[in-house]
This record gives sequence, structure tokens and C-alpha cells, in this order.
Amino acid sequence: MGDSFGNAHINKEGIKEAKWLKGRLKKQTKKDKEISIYLSPLTRCRQTIAPYLETRYNASELEKMQKEYESIQSKFHALAKEKKILSYMKDTSTTKTFEIGKDIYVDFRIMEMQIPEIQDQVFDCSILMSIPTHESLYPFGESFDNVIERVKAFVHEVNKKHQGQTILMVTHAEPATIAKKVFKDFDYLAKRDDYITHNRTLADYTPNVRYRDNDRNTQVDLHKPYIDNYRFKK
Repeated sequence: MGDSFGNAHINKEGIKEAKWLKGRLKKQTKKDKEISIYLSPLTRCRQTIAPYLETRYNASELEKMQKEYESIQSKFHALAKEKKILSYMKDTSTTKTFEIGKDIYVDFRIMEMQIPEIQDQVFDCSILMSIPTHESLYPFGESFDNVIERVKAFVHEVNKKHQGQTILMVTHAEPATIAKKVFKDFDYLAKRDDYITHNRTLADYTPNVRYRDNDRNTQVDLHKPYIDNYRFKK
């Protein structure tokens, strides 16, 4: 089902997984003093991370963040429904990142692939894999290259902004997979299935922690036989 507008909500299984994720993230990040959280403006992402946020913020902070999130989401919905979201994203003068609380942001660049023409319609996503990455199926829809460009800009910006910190990115399958491509470049159409994370494997999934060398603009692989050591400096 196509959902560029963020109308979809997580189901009972999603709620169960969100609660499981709360414990997993709490364990994963307990030693991290500085964490910056970035959310997609689509509702299901906020719902997925909500149980974990309850461990980091008090009720007053959560209420304020909810209001800020809804305000930003209304802006996003208006752009999407008017089919202006692509031009908005391509305009370098427009704001893409919105702070909704301490160390937590909403970022339009990590939203799901935008295809307004198929909103609330059953859609076979495999069709997208059969066309070149620079082509889009619909006049107001994004191509893979559009999504790659915005996610790449996001990754470069937040890595530079939050050097030495943990960045928690709450997004969707395509942007998450493309973020991996930014760290370790690969042919997207040919290798996508090797890097994508499927919901059904979530319970067995070990969170991917990736280290980026901003100076060399590449992923740091800390496993042999690639390197023997790597020195970090403050």
C-alpha cells in the first residue's frame, strides 16, 4: 500500500516490535552519553520510537515534542498533497531539518520514497527495481537517484555536525539502505537486497553500528584483514 503522506500507523505486531526495540536500544545506547535522534516525518516512525523516547524524556518534554512533531508533519502533509514536496526538497533554500526537543529532530530527507500518485493504493514495489535509478514512474514521484541524493546530503551533514556522537536514524527501508550505500558505496539496484533490513528478521537483528571517516569520506571497517589499527583523535 502506497503511503507517501504518512497516513499509515503501526499495527499490533508493530507495537510489539516497538516495545522490543525500546529494550534493545536502551541496552545498545546505555554507555552513549551523547545521542542525536533523527525522525522521518511519517507517523509510523514516531510511533516506532515512542516507547524508547519515554526512557529518555519526561512527560512534559514528550508532550512538547509531540506538538512540535505534529506541526511539522502538517507542513509536510500540505506539501505532499499539493505535489510540491519534490520541488521543496530540491530547493537549497528550504528547511529540511526541524528541532523538536533536546537532541531530537525531524528531517524530511529521511522520509520514505515519495510517489504521491499511488497514495493509499496497492502497489508492487518490485516494479521500481526494473527501471534505471534516474527514472521515476510518475510525474510527481521520486527516482532512486532523488532519494540517494537527499539521504547522502543528510548523512554527510549529520556526521559533520555530530562528530564523536551516536546518531539514531528512525526511517524507512529505502532511506536506511541508501544510508548504508553512503557509508560503503555499492551498485544500488544490484546489491540492494544484500543490504536491506527486513521487518520479519527484526528479532534476530543486531543493530548496525557504522563508523564514518569524514576526512576520507568513507566507512571505517574495523575488521581484519582490511586494517591492523585505526587511531582516533579528539
